[in-house]
Amino acid sequence: MDPTSAVAGTVIVSIAYLILIALVLWTMPSAMNKLIVLGLLTAVASVLYGSMGGGASVQAGGANVNLALSVGGIAGSLMKIATVLVLGGVAAALWPRANQ
Repeated sequence: MDPTSAVAGTVIVSIAYLILIALVLWTMPSAMNKLIVLGLLTAVASVLYGSMGGGASVQAGGANVNLALSVGGIAGSLMKIATVLVLGGVAAALWPRANQ
């Protein structure tokens, strides 16, 4: 994937991700459902960021310089955040039942 399409894809995924987060936060009444859905949205965004790679190779004189647009590094961190959000939502859903 060339760098221009990787940047365009990153911008599109980021804008869609932020819009969906805002919709979830404003429309869902339950905190545990919000956590689970936000975790799933974050996991999907992580997969999309991870699938977008890009790089450019530039030659200046005799030196070969590789410039890489690395969006894949974000994917690992977002997947960890998604895991914490989903597990937090599941724990919040099960917590009241443990006290009964």
